[in-house]
Amino acid sequence: MFNYNSTSTLISCIFSRNSAEWRGSGMLNAYSSPTVINCILWDNSDSQIEGTASVIYSNIEGGWPGVGNIDVDPCFVAVGYWDPNGTPADVNDDYFVEGDYHLKSQAGRWDPVSKQWVKDKVTSPCIDAGDPRSPIGYEPFPNGGRVNMGAYGGTTEASKSYFGAPLCETIVAGDINGDCIVDVQDFAFMASHWLADAQRASNPNPPDGSVGIRTDPVLSWVPGAGATSHDVYFGSADPPLFQRNQAGTTFYPGTLIKETTYYWRIDEVNADGKTTGAVWSFTTGSSGVR
Repeated sequence: MFNYNSTSTLISCIFSRNSAEWRGSGMLNAYSSPTVINCILWDNSDSQIEGTASVIYSNIEGGWPGVGNIDVDPCFVAVGYWDPNGTPADVNDDYFVEGDYHLKSQAGRWDPVSKQWVKDKVTSPCIDAGDPRSPIGYEPFPNGGRVNMGAYGGTTEASKSYFGAPLCETIVAGDINGDCIVDVQDFAFMASHWLADAQRASNPNPPDGSVGIRTDPVLSWVPGAGATSHDVYFGSADPPLFQRNQAGTTFYPGTLIKETTYYWRIDEVNADGKTTGAVWSFTTGSSGVR
């Protein structure tokens, strides 16, 4: 990935086995400082990241400063590679063998070929290692109460949490991390997500899902706790595109198209870094007025 004179946010991504003629085979940043959260950059040909970047709760080979970052084998199921097809001297007939970048787990990880959960002999250190404030989303039980790093974190194919004992087969009320015990760890998980909700922008205007909105709206929101500025995302596609960082809590997107659905999101910049907001939407009316 080459970032030039830009601002980008990457959440739950994997960069693996890439190469470059110079440096930054995973990511090269020129006049840019992207934000990287819950990502894995591993086994790229040279420097995983070249240039400046704000990285938290990510697995970076060779290490990278930032809260929650680690530097350890992510234990992918299988990495992709080029097969010489029996003629290593002739690159024209080479073909690429797709990898499987699910994380190995002794509790179970999804196998896209057999369409079932299988158990491995090792468990990836990237499981339950993502940002504690990130939503767990659709991760299957037991999910440890914390999102996994990598592309499958927060999805139905996230690898399951392993606690060093046989898998807990019973869902116990209040047992957030899935170890069959309700204790202070479960309360800590709940509290961390509670604080994250307080830090998110809320009360969007126009209200989420509203229709018949005029074509020249001024968007507004209630800032999250501790927000020092706001990253505004807006557009007619989901996810919306980054527009700008600003101090105020109103945004004028310009004159919009009639009978069109627009999406927007506010990421709050605070002392902890950034708190990703929910994606809101509204649909403009046919007459250009409410």
